[in-house]
Amino acid sequence: MNTSPPAPKKKLAKQRQSKHDDKLDTILREAAILFSERGYEGTSLDHVADAVHIHKATLYHYIDSKEEILYQCLVRSFNDYTEVYKEIKSRTQPPLQRLIKFFTVLIEAQTNEFGRCNCLVTLQPLSAETSERIRSFQRELDLTVRNLLEEGMADGSIRKCDARLTSAMIFGAFNWVQRWRKPDSRITTTEIARQYLDIFINGIATTPITF
Repeated sequence: MNTSPPAPKKKLAKQRQSKHDDKLDTILREAAILFSERGYEGTSLDHVADAVHIHKATLYHYIDSKEEILYQCLVRSFNDYTEVYKEIKSRTQPPLQRLIKFFTVLIEAQTNEFGRCNCLVTLQPLSAETSERIRSFQRELDLTVRNLLEEGMADGSIRKCDARLTSAMIFGAFNWVQRWRKPDSRITTTEIARQYLDIFINGIATTPITF
C-alpha cells in the first residue's frame, strides 16, 4: 500500500502541463514533416493523428484545427525571434550588423522543421483569418528590414535605395532556399547565409565589409 503523501496540487498541475506541452510539440513536429512531404492540402488530421499514434478526436485536446497547427509551426520556427527583435531594435550595433543578424536568424528559422513547412505552403488554402495572422507576422518582418535599411541610409552606411524593393529582393532570395535545398544537403544554412549576405551587403554598402 502506498502511504506516501499526495503531491501538491501545483506540482501535479505543472506535471500535467509539461506532458501536454511535450505532446503538443510532438504533434506539431510530425505535422510539419507531413506538410513538407505531402503538402498542406494533402495532409489531413487523420494523417497527423496516425503519425503521433493517437485517435483523431484526441488531437482536439491540443489543437483546434489543421490551420492552427500551421500557424503554431510558424510561431515555433521563430522561437528566438523575440530576443533577436529586441537586439535589433536596441541600436547597440550598426544597422548593417543588425541586418546580418536578422537574416542569419531568419534562415535558421526557415530551415528548421517548423519553418520549412511554412515556406513550402501557400496561403491560398487557408481561411482569411489565418492568412491574415500569417501575413501580419510577415509584414512585421518586412518592416523590421525596411527600418534597418532606412537607418543605414540615414547614417551613410547603406547607399540610397528603395527600402521596399530591396527588402522584397532579399526576402525573395532567402524564401526560395526551401525550394531547392534538401534537409540532408551538405550545404549548411550558415554557408548559405554567409554567401547570400556577402553578395547582398557588399552590393548595398558604401564601404564593403568582410564576412
